[in-house]
Amino acid sequence: MKISDKISVQKIVEQCQLNGISDIVISPGSRNAPFTISFTNNSFFTCYSIVDERSAGYFALGIAQQKKQPIVIVCTSGTAALNYTPAVSEAHMQGIPLLIITADRQSNGLEIGDGQVINQQNLYQNFCENNYNLIEDENDKTQENSALIQEAFYELSKLKTVHLNVQLAEPLYEIIEKEIKVNPDNFLSKTDLTRIEERVRKEELVEKWNMYSDKLILISDNKFNELGWLELLLKKDKNIVVLSETTSNFHKENVNSCIDRTIELIDKKSPEGFVPELIITIGHSVISKKIKQLFRAHKPKEHWSFSEVRNENLFDLENFESFMFLDELSLIAENVEFDELSFFKTNWDRIQKESEKSHQEFISKVSFSDLKAFEFLTKNLPSCNLQMGNSSVVRYIQLFNQRTDLKYNSNRGVSGIEGCTSTALGAHQVNDNSILISGDVSFFYDSNAFWNNHVPANFKVIVINNGEGNIFKILPQPKEDETSLPFFTTPHNTSIQKFCDLYNLKYYKAESVSKLESEFSTFINHNEHPSVLEIDTREANNDEILKEYFAYLRKNKN
Repeated sequence: MKISDKISVQKIVEQCQLNGISDIVISPGSRNAPFTISFTNNSFFTCYSIVDERSAGYFALGIAQQKKQPIVIVCTSGTAALNYTPAVSEAHMQGIPLLIITADRQSNGLEIGDGQVINQQNLYQNFCENNYNLIEDENDKTQENSALIQEAFYELSKLKTVHLNVQLAEPLYEIIEKEIKVNPDNFLSKTDLTRIEERVRKEELVEKWNMYSDKLILISDNKFNELGWLELLLKKDKNIVVLSETTSNFHKENVNSCIDRTIELIDKKSPEGFVPELIITIGHSVISKKIKQLFRAHKPKEHWSFSEVRNENLFDLENFESFMFLDELSLIAENVEFDELSFFKTNWDRIQKESEKSHQEFISKVSFSDLKAFEFLTKNLPSCNLQMGNSSVVRYIQLFNQRTDLKYNSNRGVSGIEGCTSTALGAHQVNDNSILISGDVSFFYDSNAFWNNHVPANFKVIVINNGEGNIFKILPQPKEDETSLPFFTTPHNTSIQKFCDLYNLKYYKAESVSKLESEFSTFINHNEHPSVLEIDTREANNDEILKEYFAYLRKNKN
């Protein structure tokens, strides 16, 4: 097969194939031509051409998010590499592995004034622990590049993000014929990532567990494959309060998945009877601000954090312990006994039921708005891989009961609004039933997501268009300053319909509940073109309605 004559390129491509890394996202350029030629001429690889490197990074993140394995992104030199940074930081915070290959100029490129040249060494050092700079083949007298490539792929085998900055001297387009031997027993798929020779603190943790009567488990986005032991624990100890977020995808009976609307019923100044002695978090990137604020002001006695990505001391406790593996916690399930129902548990159960009742009452009467639109969507979405836009979208969805037939995904690592569409589109390459719900500002921000040839005919986006970044009107401080407020909310008159015309997207629009009901089925069942449904709520006082909603919850508590 055709492959670049560059030795470093050959070795990297060979290692990708040997280790089963088949998805390659390429952004165009000249300096990365040796990689482009080598990957695209090898039938083992599935190559995607994405012009905008920022979009390309998120597109790859979406694929990796679904496949749970590394994806390669390749770009040319200079600012192209800088444009990967938002996606690289998001991948780092989510614990999603990427292999970032940035082509670089020769080592003296800066000194001789070449174009598209910056210092690319350790470019992502704040978001990537494994950074390797490969010098030009011509200067690699000691075969150091080979050793660095081997080390890089070993780190990648541990599902870590790796950056290979590869200096490539001209000529760039020379090729040779070379066959790559395929090793089906690749170490990326076979590497044992389970716990090895770690001390399980069974007796100590069981003793602490039994010492506390009021315990709360909070589950957020996490990489743990098995939480079945938690069901056993809940059966044996009925005093545990369990709260889950959408991104946990853990929605079971006796688990409260609507945290914010429940917490609204707690007296924030005197929350006696609701503050746990022991709080256990499973995962990272907790969405709910309300729970963080509550337990930062009224601290539990102890916090155990279980996460394979990063342990966050959410409540700023001195008595904080971090764990990478769940086996310590799972062993507790075998050694607990249920006494009688505690005051703490009955308190949480009571306000959960009260909040559910008040929620239903308010929603049944509310006019067409963001809140009403999300009620409709959470009820009527078909079973799908749901990609949630950041900011207000992911927070609105958490106000409604979660569905077991939806898989909830969102970029909650850094939690930026850029890249949400590109991530959803990448995810759709793996799960072809992905649907994105986006805010209007986020949708326009990532407009280049559609500037490629990889937008399937059944890809669907729902845009909640309230004409601005409405989240800032909900926050009290920005709204107090009318002069500065437009600089927070960035109101606009950009046409979603004209945007759809530009990219040949099928366009639907709903400006009322009745229109939403009539258009939604047609939108969902249309699979001949990528489709966008604009839910236009610009006439509604969305921020006031949301405030009224929370006020109603508080007022109607028993």
